[in-house]
Amino acid sequence: MMDFKNNYENSDEYVEKLSKIADSCAKNYASNPIFLEKRSQIYFQKGRNEHKKNDFLNAASSFIEAYNSQKANISLKKEANNDDFHYMGQILENLGDVYSDVNSMKPSSYFYDQALVQYEKANRQHVVIDMLLKIGDLYFHNHISNIALLNYETAENKKNLTEEQFDIIQIKKGIALYDVFDTNSADSLYRRISTKSLYSIDYHYFTACHFYHKNQLGEALPHLLKCFEEGNTKMKVQAAEMLASVYFSLNNHDKELYYVQYQAKAQSAEARLTPTKMELDNIYDGFVSANSPKKPDKSDSLKGLIWLLAGILVLIIIGIIVLRHYIEKNKKAAVIRVPASAKTRIHSFEENYKTFINTDIYNEIKTSFEGKEILTKTVKD
Repeated sequence: MMDFKNNYENSDEYVEKLSKIADSCAKNYASNPIFLEKRSQIYFQKGRNEHKKNDFLNAASSFIEAYNSQKANISLKKEANNDDFHYMGQILENLGDVYSDVNSMKPSSYFYDQALVQYEKANRQHVVIDMLLKIGDLYFHNHISNIALLNYETAENKKNLTEEQFDIIQIKKGIALYDVFDTNSADSLYRRISTKSLYSIDYHYFTACHFYHKNQLGEALPHLLKCFEEGNTKMKVQAAEMLASVYFSLNNHDKELYYVQYQAKAQSAEARLTPTKMELDNIYDGFVSANSPKKPDKSDSLKGLIWLLAGILVLIIIGIIVLRHYIEKNKKAAVIRVPASAKTRIHSFEENYKTFINTDIYNEIKTSFEGKEILTKTVKD
């Protein structure tokens, strides 16, 4: 097992046999970096073999085993190198391919994005560009062409592009521009790229889109037929959709019906994969859960929130009591307290008169007027 080489020359039976041996030794060699690396490579090869046979469930499970072993291997190292990151990117990209083939977009985009991160860490620009284009294709095939364009343009802005990479990007970008009805920009790209001798299926589809949007259906037709005959499954469906439209416009309803039926069969085949997609979604959910930062328990968070609110409420009540006490204290201080002994007693008229005639000022005035007549009266007591 330790002599295993990760290449395409290994038979399915040989890889299957080694995977069983690796599983039987897993516990004893869980901390052995060489064993973990070999186990990861074995399961990576196993996943590729199963994917080729459209055994999507086992392929996804094998790639995840490969990922987990390589992750454990890296954790034992002081520092991961570029090759480690590149290999992790390969595993994640192949997982994305599995989900893309069953048209499960969310998991596929997740694994592709994670692969892109690993490739960027590995400083491998050529695979970074290829990954950006693959992500763009994923969004384009799911009719989200504006996001596809963002990925194509991100790839376009990378430094030191080869001429071949640049041409591929322009073709994919032009097709997406036609899909969002920016025909002027798309036509401009096509005029520049059509001067070169290009023969890829994508170029034929770009050419077909160019003539289709100019309503030159006869010119578009041979390019669409080539895409349908020689393209992969997704290209065949794309071409069939446009071919049905072309033959409808040309009043050839027999051929229109043929390509409509082809699309229906493709959709039916995808529908039959629904149970598989559901199981794959469970595998994806388990992977994301196992590789995402742990979230705090919701019940603990709720308890913490309750205690926090209770503490705030207690502080508010204490504040109200202190404030009320302070206000009451100030009110009492403002009241002038008069002793009972200092209160004025109300006297009668006779008492007040006697007090008045005994005053010094009254006696002085009386003395000054004694013996004098005031009108006809004599001043007396």
